[in-house]
Amino acid sequence: MLHRLPPTDSERKPALNELQPDLHPLEVLFDVKKLLDPRNNQPLSAAFVKIIQANGLYDHWLETQNAPLLNEDQCAHHAVQSVVWDAMGCSKLARIEESIVMAFTLRGSEDHNRITVLLNNAYQKARQGAYSVALGMLLEPHVWCGLSLNDYTAWAQEIWHILSMRATRRGQARLFREFLLPRRPPGDYNPRLYVLDVVSASPTKIRDPLYEVIQMRHRDQATSCIEQLLKALWHSEFLTRYGDYRTSVILLADVSMEFNMPKRSRRILEELMPQIINGDDLEQRAFACLTLARSMIASGGST
Repeated sequence: MLHRLPPTDSERKPALNELQPDLHPLEVLFDVKKLLDPRNNQPLSAAFVKIIQANGLYDHWLETQNAPLLNEDQCAHHAVQSVVWDAMGCSKLARIEESIVMAFTLRGSEDHNRITVLLNNAYQKARQGAYSVALGMLLEPHVWCGLSLNDYTAWAQEIWHILSMRATRRGQARLFREFLLPRRPPGDYNPRLYVLDVVSASPTKIRDPLYEVIQMRHRDQATSCIEQLLKALWHSEFLTRYGDYRTSVILLADVSMEFNMPKRSRRILEELMPQIINGDDLEQRAFACLTLARSMIASGGST
């Protein structure tokens, strides 16, 4: 249990559990949460190693401890995998894992895995602009009627995040500032998800440099933060955060045109477009297509 507590020293990395015969497999699975934090500088491949260890230890636990086979424990592995696949940028694989959890859990139950998958799925739909569908999913009575206090807090947070995302994307700054912000539920909150010109609550090595680039891009000064962009590009590739990596490459192509290199921008985007087109991030796809079109026009169609 001591390994679940965050370290007192902010510079110290959290301790991970070593495999032991009498260790509960969910303790190993909990280590994935620590590895998902980009501030710990661990690639997501380490998270998959922990998932495999937890699966093997779970089989060993059932055989040696004569423990009952619990559906909740089995679904926990799939729920965690869906989160890791989403963080890696493989959204279709994440949806498959979410479908497994939804198929083998009961509607209206207090299963933490089910509400976790529902919240993540609703947020992904909202990210693609389907705000009404996302809110409709979360406001169904069978979703919220059996929630525990902790899950209810997460559910309220997710609804607030979706409403805030819709307001800020539509440019409704007053609605966000005067109505939504004073009613924010307790919990994690990063203001840079909605407003660029603020200080991040928990700086990371990938997202915050990207926020800086986007902010300077709005001021036509993107060329002044090329170092930040390259840092985000390197860290996203090393940590295997391919969703952020694709965004970094698109921004790099956009900034390259400011340096009068449209042919290079076109080349790197054409290499990346198969991944972007096959993905389901509409915002990323639209930005990539717009940047590619600009590079084609700027290069004059010559190769």
